[in-house]
Amino acid sequence: MVKLKMLVYYAHCMSDYDSSPEQKDIETLISLGFNVENPNEHQHMAKVARMKAQGLSSTHIMDYFISVVEMCDALAFRSLPDGTISAGVAKEISCMQSLNRPVIELPDLDKREVLSVSDTRTYLRSKGRKRSKRPNRSKRLIDIFAEEERCRI
Repeated sequence: MVKLKMLVYYAHCMSDYDSSPEQKDIETLISLGFNVENPNEHQHMAKVARMKAQGLSSTHIMDYFISVVEMCDALAFRSLPDGTISAGVAKEISCMQSLNRPVIELPDLDKREVLSVSDTRTYLRSKGRKRSKRPNRSKRLIDIFAEEERCRI
């Protein structure tokens, strides 16, 4: 039995078209097992050019992209660097949510602040979480990663 890959619509601001982050996001989605529907692909850009040549409004063009979103199984989106979401991407997200299909935000890990162990403990205590008791013989996940050289700290 052949398992079909899910088709994910990659929603991102036009300012990210043909950029390194766009390529990285597409590679990530493919590595996760998705087929990617990118609104920046040639067939979509050609369709938009024809629509503009016919004098159609941006509303008509957005409606075209919504019809593409509706054909997909899920949506992955990239917010703008300040965390805001452009109007077009927001409309695409809203469409996918109305279809009760998965919406995934692609994180920007380069801009995330990482807490130290001490700061993490302080944060957890402030949220009322107590340290769980674990046997000392178990390895910490970070030690496992370090041993396998997957993560450099």
